Amino acid sequence: MGFDISTVQYAGFNINVWDIGGQTSLRAFWFNYFEKTDFLMWVIDSSSLHRLHESFTEFSKVLSEDRLAGCGVIVMVNKMDLYQGNVDELRAEIVKLLGLDQLENHSWQIVLGSAYTGENIQYALDWITKEYETRYLIL
Repeated sequence: MGFDISTVQYAGFNINVWDIGGQTSLRAFWFNYFEKTDFLMWVIDSSSLHRLHESFTEFSKVLSEDRLAGCGVIVMVNKMDLYQGNVDELRAEIVKLLGLDQLENHSWQIVLGSAYTGENIQYALDWITKEYETRYLIL
């Protein structure tokens, strides 16, 4: 929890990851790290869905930043290994509350996964690299 910078090598790409925590005390610093951002991964804790409205408010602030215009967005729903509810209803609720279907100039994907088990982490990285290749026409 807090702040971590790392580089992930995946599918021939070096993906620079800036993991900036979501605590209220760190949110003021988020805007310092938007320069040259191609993708934003917004992480939601499936065990704290009662905080989705707060997440929407912060998500809206972040995506209104001009430096993020056109960046791809992955909404990573974490801790799905513990989730007991209906997955389709969860997706629909996230799309609605975050306004994903209203996003202009952003490609987006919801990924249901688990940092603990590694579930769908590869899928998220695949989506990022394919979107990047499409965007910059790398063949």
